[in-house]
Amino acid sequence: MGGEATAYVTGASAQTVDLVSSLGDRLPWMGLLVGVVMLVMLFLAFGSVVLPVKAITVGLVSISASFGVVTWIFQDGHLSQWLGFTSPGYLDATQPILMLAILFGLSMDYEVFLLSRMREEWDRTGDNTAAVAAGLQRTGSIITSAAVLLAVVIGGFATSGIVFLKMIGVGMLVAVLVDATIVRSLLVPATMRLLGSANWWAPAPLARVWERFGHRAEGAAPGHVPAPAPGSAAHSSVAASAGVAARGSVAASAGVAAHGSVAAHGGVAAHGGVAAHGGVAASGGRPAIAAGEAPVHVESPASDTGRGTPHTGLASVS
Repeated sequence: MGGEATAYVTGASAQTVDLVSSLGDRLPWMGLLVGVVMLVMLFLAFGSVVLPVKAITVGLVSISASFGVVTWIFQDGHLSQWLGFTSPGYLDATQPILMLAILFGLSMDYEVFLLSRMREEWDRTGDNTAAVAAGLQRTGSIITSAAVLLAVVIGGFATSGIVFLKMIGVGMLVAVLVDATIVRSLLVPATMRLLGSANWWAPAPLARVWERFGHRAEGAAPGHVPAPAPGSAAHSSVAASAGVAARGSVAASAGVAAHGSVAAHGGVAAHGGVAAHGGVAASGGRPAIAAGEAPVHVESPASDTGRGTPHTGLASVS
């Protein structure tokens, strides 16, 4: 008689309350998981801790704009006559979650297109302004074309007679157009121009992790290596593997040459000298005995004075 009783409520209202409560419990974990994965993947791709945070932040701009338009149209009922639907006065709680997942993926896709070109130019020149300009120039048409194609396909959903499909179509259409124009063409380049070289910053421990596990374009160097200044040791010279050449000289593998000289493999030449394999030449071009060579004394035929002229040279020893 005095026991407690439990009452259960059913119906659409009770189901909606349970659904919203369940989404509220799981949504933060979904956001955390997606955010961490995006941060890690973008860091491995570009070697920066600034760019991943910036990418997620600007990605939320286009998603927020989409949610605002969807609420204004489908909850408040604006443009309902033009789009051919009757507003129920609320939004289905599951549809924004679906839109969030799809739009966030598309936003990161465009971001990777843009930043990949910028990173290549940064590795080549070390100039942030030039990297931003070149990246935007090379990817602008690709991003715009992809956005137009996707907008045509998604826009077909907006013609549906089913309200939630129409809502997805309109919301994603707005998000794609905003992301490809305002965000990628204006907001991202302006932000990166203001941040300057800080775009590519990472703490030393994370930089070492990226050097080992990160992804970069084939042949790209980790960071910018400036060209030698005029008058330096490598100026106006050509050096091959393990070779060091001075001004106006050419050095081959493992060779070291000084001013005006040519050194072959394993040779070291001084001013005006020429050295073959394993040989050493001194100033004025007089060669020393090289590997596989022996001095040869040759006397030319006698002249009118009756005496020959001696000559000393090098001959190969077979």
